[in-house]
Amino acid sequence: MLFLPFLSSIQTIRHFQLGMMYLAYAVFIGILGRLGWLLGGAALSFAVMALTITAWIFIGLGFLGATPRMYAYPVIALILYALIRDRPHLLVVTVIVSGMLYPIVATIGGLCLATWMLLKPLSARGSVSHWRWSRRLATVAVTGFLTLAGLLPMWLDSQPYGRRVNATDIVLYPEAGPEGNYRAYDQLPYKLFGNEWAIYFVGPMYSHGDPIASWASSSLSSFAPA
Repeated sequence: MLFLPFLSSIQTIRHFQLGMMYLAYAVFIGILGRLGWLLGGAALSFAVMALTITAWIFIGLGFLGATPRMYAYPVIALILYALIRDRPHLLVVTVIVSGMLYPIVATIGGLCLATWMLLKPLSARGSVSHWRWSRRLATVAVTGFLTLAGLLPMWLDSQPYGRRVNATDIVLYPEAGPEGNYRAYDQLPYKLFGNEWAIYFVGPMYSHGDPIASWASSSLSSFAPA
């Protein structure tokens, strides 16, 4: 009986994590669908969403587990949306918020913002072309300050990493070697440029789960060569 409140709190946290995972996934799909609609109409929007939903790399490597990494996908999509739609204020807000969700993406968004604001010919295009130099510089500075302020609590509470695990440590850490649970491209010895780079490009084309339209899949299969 003493463990019931503890178990209940764990279940509540888990349900919250699952809810946020599916919410982030839905936002990601929605933004990509909107971008497809803007760039190529309904056909491209449907194609983009269908490929994204059926691709294993997004839901499998990005969202399952409800880790902070799941926020990277919708935030990157939102950064692209802000750049394509000429929304500098949206990009500023996205960078600041992403710093508290997944700092790596905040760095990417910050570089995009600084390039857009400070470097020509990008700064001479769109709505920011009417901004004074001082306003563009202040936008980058304030965005960077607020992003770092949001990151400060995490930096203060973080702990330093230990030393890097090498191939000679497989005896002590067998899970990092061939007998472990890591994928082949995540095992020791790590390669700077191995075959894993192709996984992230080809991965979105691999599907998972059942077909969206099984009747269409069966019809197309009948025309495939034996």
